[in-house]
Amino acid sequence: MFTSQENKLASPASTSSFGRSKGNMYLVDAKSRLVVWSTYQPPKSFAGKDLNRTASNIVSRLKKDLNPKK
Repeated sequence: MFTSQENKLASPASTSSFGRSKGNMYLVDAKSRLVVWSTYQPPKSFAGKDLNRTASNIVSRLKKDLNPKK
């Protein structure tokens, strides 16, 4: 029988929170694994319309941060 720790190591996917985000979004450099940009914007609900609106807002914010006005 597995102990609690052994069970966690045997099935790491069961502890993943991917897909159940609370609104934190990170842009991570793949080589260095450093966070280069982050934002927090939780969706109003998990309906497709609200998720699309939230994603669009996050993309707009990222574009604005990448091209600041001079």
